[in-house]
Amino acid sequence: MQIGKAADQLLPMFATEEQISKYSEEIKARKAKLFQENYLEKVKPFPGVRQLFQLIKQRNILIALASSAQTDELELYKDIAKVSDLVDCQTSSNSKDVKRSKPYPDIFLAAMKLLKNPSNDRVIVVGDTPWDAQAALAAKLKIAGVLCGGFEEKLLRESGCQWIYRDILDLTKNYDQLTEDILKK
Repeated sequence: MQIGKAADQLLPMFATEEQISKYSEEIKARKAKLFQENYLEKVKPFPGVRQLFQLIKQRNILIALASSAQTDELELYKDIAKVSDLVDCQTSSNSKDVKRSKPYPDIFLAAMKLLKNPSNDRVIVVGDTPWDAQAALAAKLKIAGVLCGGFEEKLLRESGCQWIYRDILDLTKNYDQLTEDILKK
């Protein structure tokens, strides 16, 4: 399964370097158009996302989004999830500070820079794919996995997730325990 990968990591799975060089922009534009025409209206946020973000903000913690989505797509997703007002900073696969997307650490390193480089032991990544976990580990960050992205617990653990939650609601319910665990390690 390749869900969660950006074009720079996904296209080499299906095309030669020559084909990518020649057609990548056309493929990305076509993919965006198909998604917008056929799927965007069906996109729903995971239940509880806004509540989790509100809880984090109540604890005076900054929120950075580090997404494999393109910047314009990320803006749409923030609106759909109704969290635009709660996000302190963001980076995406086409941000100038990001050379390679997940599973490489570039996106998380760029987010850390936007957060003014807090200590890694005070940061937690929440992800729902193995690529999120691999990128977080490569950036030397702790990661909590959520199963609502469709990947099995075993795969998320093998990829590096130290904590696993059923979904965002489960993570929200256990947020204070998670932060306690992070501070102990």
